[in-house]
Amino acid sequence: MTGLVLPGALALVLAGCGAQPPAVSVTQEGVTAPEVVLASPAASPFPDARVIEASGVEVKLENGKLSPDRIEGDIGSPMVITVTGDGTKHELSIEGLVDKHEIAAEGQTTVSFTIDGDPRETPITIDGKPAGTFAAQLPGGITDE
Repeated sequence: MTGLVLPGALALVLAGCGAQPPAVSVTQEGVTAPEVVLASPAASPFPDARVIEASGVEVKLENGKLSPDRIEGDIGSPMVITVTGDGTKHELSIEGLVDKHEIAAEGQTTVSFTIDGDPRETPITIDGKPAGTFAAQLPGGITDE
């Protein structure tokens, strides 16, 4: 009986504190524990995981465009873009980085990827139409060698 009371009490304590878990993406390719990508400095919900710090940005979808419409990130770094929906389901792509990631109609959708390649500016599209620009830059903000 005690075994049932303790988990219930723990659930009430956690629910009472109002803490929201951080947005994470998990991959298990080539690692012994999940990798957790955090866009904010929060404790990992996975105690055996290897935490990877990521750049993050929040954007809104408005009239088929992103606001803000320019996103920058450092080559070689993980990136997390949180997109707030506009009432219609869409697909977001970033040439060479993200291919047709579904964006929920309501609420927020997290798009996680690693920035690779050379410094460049590349289009961000929503449903195949231009919606913004992604600038892949060298650390320190350099976009052109």
